[in-house]
Amino acid sequence: MTAHKILLLTLTTLVLLRMVTSVIAPDHDDMCIKRRYTTDKCMINCCWRFTTNDLVKLNVSVNCSSPADSHIINALSSFNTSSTSCVGYHLDHTLSCLTAIPDNYCHYHQTRAITLHDNSIFEFPDLRCLRLLGKLDLRSNNLKTIPSYAFNGLTKLRVIYLSHNEIAHIHPKAFESCCPLINLYLGHNKLTTIEASVMGQPHPFCHMMFNHNLITSISNTNHFQLKKDRTYGPGYVSLSHNRLTKGPKEILTAIGVTNMAELGQLMFWGFNFRHNPFHCDCSVYEMALIWKLFVSSGVWYDNFNVTCATPRRFSGLPMHAIPLDNFTCNVFGGCHDKCVCELNAHQRATVVSCQGADLRSLPDVMPQGRRLILHMNNNSIRNFPRRNFLSRTTSINLRDNALSKIDRNVPHLLRNAERVDLRDNDLKYLPQTIRALSPKALFLDLHTLTCSCDLKWFPAWLQYSDDHAHLNNITCRKPPLDERILLLNATEEDLGCFQNTNDLAAYEFALIITSISLLALVVLLVVFRHELVVVFHHLAARKKGYQQIANRRYQVFVSVNADSHEDSQWVRDVLLPALDHHGLASYLPPRDSVPGSVEMDDVTKGLHHSAAAITVVSHDYVDSGPCLFQFSQAYSHKVVGRHGPLLVFRLSPVSRMATREPRLRAMLTLRMFYATNIGSVKRAVAKLVATLSDVQDNAEEVELDG
Repeated sequence: MTAHKILLLTLTTLVLLRMVTSVIAPDHDDMCIKRRYTTDKCMINCCWRFTTNDLVKLNVSVNCSSPADSHIINALSSFNTSSTSCVGYHLDHTLSCLTAIPDNYCHYHQTRAITLHDNSIFEFPDLRCLRLLGKLDLRSNNLKTIPSYAFNGLTKLRVIYLSHNEIAHIHPKAFESCCPLINLYLGHNKLTTIEASVMGQPHPFCHMMFNHNLITSISNTNHFQLKKDRTYGPGYVSLSHNRLTKGPKEILTAIGVTNMAELGQLMFWGFNFRHNPFHCDCSVYEMALIWKLFVSSGVWYDNFNVTCATPRRFSGLPMHAIPLDNFTCNVFGGCHDKCVCELNAHQRATVVSCQGADLRSLPDVMPQGRRLILHMNNNSIRNFPRRNFLSRTTSINLRDNALSKIDRNVPHLLRNAERVDLRDNDLKYLPQTIRALSPKALFLDLHTLTCSCDLKWFPAWLQYSDDHAHLNNITCRKPPLDERILLLNATEEDLGCFQNTNDLAAYEFALIITSISLLALVVLLVVFRHELVVVFHHLAARKKGYQQIANRRYQVFVSVNADSHEDSQWVRDVLLPALDHHGLASYLPPRDSVPGSVEMDDVTKGLHHSAAAITVVSHDYVDSGPCLFQFSQAYSHKVVGRHGPLLVFRLSPVSRMATREPRLRAMLTLRMFYATNIGSVKRAVAKLVATLSDVQDNAEEVELDG
């Protein structure tokens, strides 16, 4: 039994039970409220009648030239207060010129009924003094608003007639602390909205008429909610001849109905939504579904004959005559500009239609929604990539594309899909992860696959489902003779799983050696990356040559840890004499620094005014931050910037990991340094002199050529 049939059976049973039990609905305790009667507008025997026959009529004096000065002059007769019948006054003055209720009406506190229709009353009266009032008839006046607490304390009030006025606004709390109404007539006014709590009557009533207004929505300013442990109504509510465009889902949501099960609380009611310009999209689906179920079971009421105004293809059609699958709403967020996206209420899914849209790839994003139905057929999609929205997809149609590859992660995302159609494509291989799909959900071409050992799972996979007849005739092509193998009965030998084991072993061995070599290469590149950079910089300087270094104030910038006695003594006793011997002027911080200047600025200026740089490296040097800064500046200016040679003298052995400066560490690792004995120093200084001389000669030749 389908869900719709179960719902129909449940609703029919509830209606029948209500028709049986309605006759025992509790009577009102007011003697003016007589026997119930039947109306053709009620689904059940639900109505009562308020009678004024036994009431004493009040006489009103009014001068139409001054209608505001009206008052009650006397009662036409008296009544016996000891009577058990309906006793009290009836203020009855119709078809006149009253602009307000008579000013002394509160003197007649036993007034049971007010009938002042067809006057010119423009302000709603304060009736709190009439505690016994049971009927209020102010039809065909000039009322424009109903104020807050308009009926406060009127616990006996049962019937209100306010139709044919100019009422455009009802305060959200107008009916607060009111009464168990039988009839409320607000038709033929100018209302644009009504408060949901007005209809939340926890007792049977007859009519609530809001017909012939300008109502476009139901508001819920009072945050009224249906309580699941209470019974409401039943009664008849008319919203006909208004401007409602959306279905009752919005109305029911406003009063707390969140699903079809809770709708049973209102199923005994009568609703009239006729003559509204409904837009028949997904918002009216629930209403159309219920009416279709009743009509199909032979139950008919005129109120079911609600027609559509839009869209054009449904204009004038009754909702119950439209196929349920056609109640859709357009979805724009996340929808590809070449696709049409709709929320299908009947399928409870977002349907994305991209067929024939000339797509070259699957869209990156899709609209939000727990269920997606994707029509991607008749395009040029070549790859079936992983997309996060596939986990929400219940059906996807990729027929008639150019599909040749499926990402191995796709089947896992589609494992809950009910249909995956991949026919009319060029699929030669299937990933083994396709087994995550149910065989009854997958549709494939019969003759495009190529036989391989990767398909050996296929026969066993088919046995997981009884519904796989559409896959039984799928074959694969076995090269080199293009033999056709039926996959349903294919063996591992048919699929070519048995190969030359020697060739396979050699292939695996070569693959392992290659992998190890690549891994070792990556490790070496990571570990010795700075050494590679230093080699590159020196080769570039050697190939391109140094830039103009003539006319410098100093020939050599010397970087040494001046705080180290041993390092400073070596420079003073060995290095400087060798430089002086060749006439090379040296800059030695802090010896040549300007008193009071910033050390870093002096280092930068000294390097720019020197043709070459010498670094004296020792344990004390690599432990000093300022010394490492001097080296970093010297390397960047001389080597990277090609502004002169950089020489490194190592006073004492320094391990590779002892220095934090990566380029100095690299030069020490590559042994790009000189020893500190006198012979080595003399050779290094002589080579430096030759280099500076060559640079000077080249510069002069360039100047002459110019």
